[in-house]
Amino acid sequence: MGSITLKMQHPALYSEAGDVVRLFYGDTPLTLYREGDPEPEAGLVIVQRARREGAGYLHEALLKDPDGVALTSTYRQQEMGEGTLEQKRYFKYGVKIALYHLLTQATGKAMPWGSLTGIRPTKLAYELLAQGRSVQQAAQYLKDTFDVSRDKAGLLFQILKAQQGIVCHESLRQLDVYVGIPFCPSRCTYCSFAACDIRKNRKWVEPYLAALHHEIKVCGQMARQAGWQVRAVYLGGGTPTAISAPQLSALLEAVNLAFPGAVEVTVEAGRPDSIDRDKLRALRDAGVGRVSINPQTMNGETLMRMGRTHTPEQIVQAFALAREAGFEAINMDLIAGLPGESAQDMARTLRQIAALAPDNLTVHTLAMKRASKLKEEKGRFSLPSGEEVLKMLEAARAAAAEWGMEPYYLYRQKYMTGNFENIGYSLPGKACIYNIDIMEETHSILALGAGGISKWVYPAENRLERTPNVKNIEQYIVRVDEMIARKEPRLCGALLDRPEIVIV
Repeated sequence: MGSITLKMQHPALYSEAGDVVRLFYGDTPLTLYREGDPEPEAGLVIVQRARREGAGYLHEALLKDPDGVALTSTYRQQEMGEGTLEQKRYFKYGVKIALYHLLTQATGKAMPWGSLTGIRPTKLAYELLAQGRSVQQAAQYLKDTFDVSRDKAGLLFQILKAQQGIVCHESLRQLDVYVGIPFCPSRCTYCSFAACDIRKNRKWVEPYLAALHHEIKVCGQMARQAGWQVRAVYLGGGTPTAISAPQLSALLEAVNLAFPGAVEVTVEAGRPDSIDRDKLRALRDAGVGRVSINPQTMNGETLMRMGRTHTPEQIVQAFALAREAGFEAINMDLIAGLPGESAQDMARTLRQIAALAPDNLTVHTLAMKRASKLKEEKGRFSLPSGEEVLKMLEAARAAAAEWGMEPYYLYRQKYMTGNFENIGYSLPGKACIYNIDIMEETHSILALGAGGISKWVYPAENRLERTPNVKNIEQYIVRVDEMIARKEPRLCGALLDRPEIVIV
């Protein structure tokens, strides 16, 4: 297939419509037809239209292929919500549903999440419960309206059940704090984060940390004066443990002074080649209770191919050191769909992980992120099919259940293999508060450091605002006072007020 042209009555929804089209046609070039453009001479043409019908809309989607075959799909939308913003959101749903039905008809494919392309399907599940539906009614609504599979709908409400007592609370002025360390031992080919190879950028570590200390101190003063209570602290990146033990100790001391009282402190010690006894001792002495040690795979050849400069044996050694240091909440990340891997590789990885007995397991589906080397050099890599990735995810889900874990948070990303999801599993009592908060958007997030994006929750208005820090390390260092000033109005004004939702 050469290309796809989208002719839209509502071009403002081109991005959302494109997300649905890509579910079925992947990386096929997609263009928006604009009034006055020449008619496309080749490829598929998809037409989107909608017109008022009573209180709702009649949505239409049409497809024409080069051979003259034409298909049509309609969707009558009667439920439109209340208020302008909610009505716009419902209208967007209608456009996507009509397109999804059309492309299901054209390709014979059905997606596990149906027409849903958003990052946080659990938010929609919470909304349905808040409207007075039972779990069974809400699950049926997801299936009937959005074509979500029975398995995925069941997964959503299993996660909501696991989040009870964590995600819901009385109205408190609380926030979480994210601190970013944008350095790694090496850069993984699938990574698109604002992080750099510390071996090539060591001269920037001290200046960066000095700027970060300044941002932590000033923002901490503002947060305390405004009456914020800190719920969870998360050091991510990058790989925070890429810096030295003394640097980690000084950083965590600054964080503890600026943001006292956190009930959870987590450090992403993701790369085993960045971990040693001194660093783990520094974390424990600073009150860190949770760490992540992330294999991604236990296949040594894959690790090398993905640019990870460590071996499976180092993963085992790092995990043992963390247990020896007294950590009782250790997460391990895996990626399903890595180049060259099969379901058998995932099974072998899971058997080796089982022997370590982690407290949390996070299973990501590979996403071809635009800023990653993997995306740039896609032709060099052989990727497993969606069917093979499904087998990997099912194996991980079964293993987690066998280990006594339950799924407790979920999110999705664009450009995922097979249109699947990322799932965090946890032993009872070991769920990560920060992960739940950031995915369910129930708490404001104060993000410090290069590339951090602060999020300010206004639940009474069902919206949030973002305040980004610059990604470039050099720019962050010279503009740190500007980054602080950007956050000051929200840090002194955002207030959380979310009603409790009980799962029955």
